[in-house]
Amino acid sequence: MRPIVVLLLVLVAAVALILTLQNSSSTVPTVEPPIVGEPGVRKDPTPPTPGDVQRPEDPSRTATAQAPAEPSVTPDEVLEREGRNTLVGLVLNEQMQPLPGAKVELSRDPRMGQQVAMQWITGGGSGSPPIVVTTDEKGQYRFSNVVPRNNYYLVASHGDYSPTQEELVSVGDQGDFQGPNVVLKKGSVIEGTVTDTAGNIVPNAVLWLDSAFYSGEGESTDRLETKSDLVGHYEFKNVYPVAKQLTCMAEGYGSQTRGGITVKGEPGERLSVDFKLAVGGPIAGKVIGSDGAGIAGARIVAYFNSNTTSFRGEATSLEDGAFQIDNLNPGSYVLICEAKGYRQQKQTRVQVGEVNVIIDMVAQACITGRVVDGEGKPITKFTASVRRLAPNQVPGMGVASEETGVKETFTDAADGNFQLCGFDPGTYTVLVSSDAAAPTFSESFSITPDRQGLNLLVRVTRGGTIRGRVVSPAGAPVAGVVVTSHDDTFEDDPTNSLFAGMIPTNTTSRRVVTNSEGVFELRFLTPERYQLRLNHANYAQGKQRSILVVEGTPNDVGTITLQAGGTVQGTVIQGGMPLQGAYVHLESDSSDIVLDTRSDAQGRFVFKHVRPSNYTLSATYQTGDNAFNAIDSMRRTQQQIVVTEGGELTRELNLSGC
Repeated sequence: MRPIVVLLLVLVAAVALILTLQNSSSTVPTVEPPIVGEPGVRKDPTPPTPGDVQRPEDPSRTATAQAPAEPSVTPDEVLEREGRNTLVGLVLNEQMQPLPGAKVELSRDPRMGQQVAMQWITGGGSGSPPIVVTTDEKGQYRFSNVVPRNNYYLVASHGDYSPTQEELVSVGDQGDFQGPNVVLKKGSVIEGTVTDTAGNIVPNAVLWLDSAFYSGEGESTDRLETKSDLVGHYEFKNVYPVAKQLTCMAEGYGSQTRGGITVKGEPGERLSVDFKLAVGGPIAGKVIGSDGAGIAGARIVAYFNSNTTSFRGEATSLEDGAFQIDNLNPGSYVLICEAKGYRQQKQTRVQVGEVNVIIDMVAQACITGRVVDGEGKPITKFTASVRRLAPNQVPGMGVASEETGVKETFTDAADGNFQLCGFDPGTYTVLVSSDAAAPTFSESFSITPDRQGLNLLVRVTRGGTIRGRVVSPAGAPVAGVVVTSHDDTFEDDPTNSLFAGMIPTNTTSRRVVTNSEGVFELRFLTPERYQLRLNHANYAQGKQRSILVVEGTPNDVGTITLQAGGTVQGTVIQGGMPLQGAYVHLESDSSDIVLDTRSDAQGRFVFKHVRPSNYTLSATYQTGDNAFNAIDSMRRTQQQIVVTEGGELTRELNLSGC
């Protein structure tokens, strides 16, 4: 039970935690701004100010030609590429009629629902924008020249229906590939009236409908937005099933966020959420250091929670340290103040209307240093990040550390000099990365109350190298194999990829492709024990483990022979009929190979180029269902299979009665 269901269980636990905390303390080529009373429209992430809400234009992008792969050339991370492959599918309504003019987004990152909430919780994401197309008169979407991947997200949306997101969308290397046929349905309605505490109508209030996981900071791709009309009424149409929160903002009033809104996403469901806004007031004051001087650029956040309603505002201090947070709902707030080089400070029970709040910040320690190469020449372009160590540890191979969040990029450091601030007492090391050197740890150092700074010399090295040659089962060189370096403990467990980056590793992540001779070279690797992953569309995934990289020593792993692997295919049925969109899971007995896919419109699924081993094959419902029911359906449909080189297995997975 490692796949989608594991992620569901993590999400369920996170939802419970967030709710507990809250309760305790179509494509439209050009998009016009929403008019008063317009039903909720899905927003791209651009935080507006109350009373001035604009919808940005949909992103449009053009395919970019890529240079032929050479050894140690990093493949482009954008979606489009030069090639001959297409992803094609249909967008239909509930009557199975084509929907022209629907917007379809293809993305490496989730755009809505539980998946985007999970990304907020765990961090990460590629940062690549989606590519967007519009369905034609036959309801067909078509993406051309797409980088091959088996884990795209595809979102279809239309103004008259709820948006739908599909995951694990696969695009192969060359040819026409069938994308999911998406059926859009009518959704729920959330409506209400905005008045003030005196009963007066509040028109033109801005309302944001977001995932329950949205923290109020940064971007939200999962946002619907509308405004109250001239009689204070607002409406969000076609809301899909998910846990939501709703924020209401109006000039001169305190903003409110209502949580705990559970939407079934069913036609005919109408949820009423009314807001009574109170006239907002300020909290103002000054942020100062130990010398009494004002601190500029400090971020001050004010918040308090009351049952399922929360109130929040923020401001940034001016040059003299002065700040003012306006439009706060009356009440007692907690203030959190953060400033670079200072400890976070918290003040409680600050009443709206207080305008002489003094926030005393405690300076953290700063260190200085210099970065040079092996010959002592200064490095002027580098990134320095700080990690915390347990006491008496020496940074290096096998030593655990944790990120501190202190990280600076220097593009023109005179003589290689740098300064980093933000150290509380503890033991640290600085990790320096540059283009022509391996990421290198400084010596460890301690910050104590009586030792507030020091000067480091970080001598970066070229590290080690892993090189090799990849061939087919017949011994012919294979070009275009993507070779990536990982920590030696890296596994295919989805929880590993889910929390990737949350636990730092000493290994260096590199990504290269083999050239026409099948040769690859990974350079500038920090000395550590590595694992290599090899991926190619026409072969089973390859793996090389326990490769020890030593400083200054080329490590030739020799010839790596790929396997063609076997094929596992079949059909998912329910009630005697093919089931579209089921999750099909394939996991080796040793759990070192974990594969997931979705059944198509005919209920068919296929895993190609599967490494020979013993496997468990299972299926489950779409993840919108109860996670524990999904676990039960996986258990009931389990089949033990053996995949052989060149073999082909066909199985039927029956979800009836699950």
